[in-house]
Amino acid sequence: MTDTTIIPRVKGDAVVLEFNGKLNIGSGDWLLRESILKQLEEGHRNIILDARNMRTIDSSGIGELITAYTTITSAGGTFKLAGLKGKPLEGLNEIGLIHAFDVYPTTEDALSALKQ
Repeated sequence: MTDTTIIPRVKGDAVVLEFNGKLNIGSGDWLLRESILKQLEEGHRNIILDARNMRTIDSSGIGELITAYTTITSAGGTFKLAGLKGKPLEGLNEIGLIHAFDVYPTTEDALSALKQ
């Protein structure tokens, strides 16, 4: 059982997925995948992952972020990360993947970027 949760909130033309917990193998990775697929099935194409409350990330979690980006952009949408800090931010920086994503300090910044 996991204590990781994802709470979707529609904000204008986007869905903000509030991620709470660990993005790692056997926990947040499959939960993120299911959440992304559900949003796409419901017709949402602009998805922001609010990572303020993401505590840790492992290689499986990083792989899932890449899969999320690929899945969403292949469906004609946009994927943005917001609020990364601590270990998740350090992990993406260490392997040089931080620049592969659109990363914003806050969800409000990411939402503003969608409007431009």
